Amino acid sequence: MATAIILIALGLLGPVAAIQWREGRWLRPAAWIMRRLSPQFLAGVPMFGVLLITIGISLVWAPGILLVFLASVGLLWALFATTERRGPIVRTRPNPQSPSAPSQADEASRPSQRQPQRHPTQRRRAG
Repeated sequence: MATAIILIALGLLGPVAAIQWREGRWLRPAAWIMRRLSPQFLAGVPMFGVLLITIGISLVWAPGILLVFLASVGLLWALFATTERRGPIVRTRPNPQSPSAPSQADEASRPSQRQPQRHPTQRRRAG
C-alpha cells in the first residue's frame, strides 16, 4: 500500500510539471531535460507521470492493469507524436568574415538586381 501511494505521489509530478512549464515556472529543469535527454522525453513527462499513477493504482486494484496498458500506449503516442512536429526553419546569416559572404562595400557598388514588385494582376511589359 505504501509503494502504491509513493508511486501515485511521484506520478502527480508529471502533469504538475507540465502545468508549471506552461505557466513559465520550473523552466531550468525543463531545459536540463531537453538538453541532457531529448525534446521527445520532455514532451513525454506528463504521460510518464500518468503511467506511474496507473501503476500505483494497479498495485491496489487488480483490474487497474488495463489502465497501465492504456497509459503505456499514451506514453508511446506522446513520445512518437512529438517527432512529427518540426520547428520553424531558421536561416543563418552569412558570416561577414568568410570569403563567400559579400562585403557591404561590394553590395553598395553594384546595382540592385531586385525586380520591382508587381501586383499579381499586372502583366509584364514587352520590350
